[in-house]
Amino acid sequence: VALYLSTFVGDNFIIRGEMTNWIAGDIYNDNIINIFDLIMMKQLLLSEKNSESTENPPVQTNIYEPEDFEFSGKVFTVGDSTVCDYDTNTQTTLNRYGWGMKLAEQFSSNVIVTNLALSGRSSRSFLNDQNYSTLTNTIGKGDYLFIQFGHNDEKTDEATYPGLGTYPNLDMSTLDNSGKNLEGKYSYEWMILNKYIKLAQSKGAVPVIVTPITRRGSDGTANYQQHTEYQQALIELGKQNNVALIDMTKLTTELYTNLYNSGGATETAKMHCYIDTDKTTIDNTHLSNAGAQKIANMIAEQTKELGLTIGNEVK
Repeated sequence: VALYLSTFVGDNFIIRGEMTNWIAGDIYNDNIINIFDLIMMKQLLLSEKNSESTENPPVQTNIYEPEDFEFSGKVFTVGDSTVCDYDTNTQTTLNRYGWGMKLAEQFSSNVIVTNLALSGRSSRSFLNDQNYSTLTNTIGKGDYLFIQFGHNDEKTDEATYPGLGTYPNLDMSTLDNSGKNLEGKYSYEWMILNKYIKLAQSKGAVPVIVTPITRRGSDGTANYQQHTEYQQALIELGKQNNVALIDMTKLTTELYTNLYNSGGATETAKMHCYIDTDKTTIDNTHLSNAGAQKIANMIAEQTKELGLTIGNEVK
C-alpha cells in the first residue's frame, strides 16, 4: 500500500509525494497519518534536541586567549598607587593598601601574583622604571598581565607634572614611534597598546585591561568624571584589539553610589585610607585594607564573567 502526501493550496488539491513505508509515520499508532502524528513527531524532535543540548552543551571558545593557552599560574600587575605594594609602616600608620596586594588572596594557591605597580606612575612614566624592565624580562607564555593606569595619565600639565601626562583620543596616524604627535602630546591608547598589550602578547601572555577605579569625592560620593575619557578610550581599545577589559570605573562608581545611598559618606570612607598618621583625614584617592580587598575581589569575579581561564581559580 502506498500513501500519497498531499495538501490544499487555495482550492487545489496538490500531490506532494509518495510515502511507501507509511507505517513508519504512524507515530500515534491508529493506522492513519494525520495532524496528531505531526504533533507527536514535533514533540519527539524537540525532546531529542533538548536532551542533546543538556548532555553535550556547546563548547564556548575563549576569545581573549590563544587556543593553546595553558595558564602558568603567574599573574603580573602594573599600575599606579591604587594598585601598588606598601610597606608595613604605611599599612599600619595610614591603613594604605593597593588592590594588587590583595589580588592573590582571591584565587587558589595555584596563583602567584607579582605586583610591579608603583606609586605616582602613569602608563608613560612607568616605562622608565626598573619594574618595566623586570616585566619585559620575566613575563612569559601562559601568564596574565593586569594593566591599570589612568590616575596619573590625567596629569597633563607638563610644567607641574613632567613626564606623566598622556591624552586619550589622539589621531594614531599622527604619532611618532614614541607615541607622541607634532604638538608634543603622548597618546594614552598608544602607550597601553604598544608597551603593555603587545608586550604581553609577544611573550605568549594574556593582557587584561582594567579601567581606573573611581576616586572618592569630598562629599563622599563617587568622583569618576576625570576618568571618563580615559575609561572610554580603553573600552574602544579593548574592542578594537580583542583584549579582555574589566571596567572598574563603571563598577566602582556603582559600588560607591550604592554605599553612599545606604550609609552616606561614612560608608564610602571605609574604602579609603588616611592622609595623616592621626587618622583624622580621609585620603580620597588611596585604598584602605578593606577597600583594596573589595576591589581585588571585584576584579577576580570579573575574570569569571569574561570566561578567562584564571576565573576557574577564584575562591
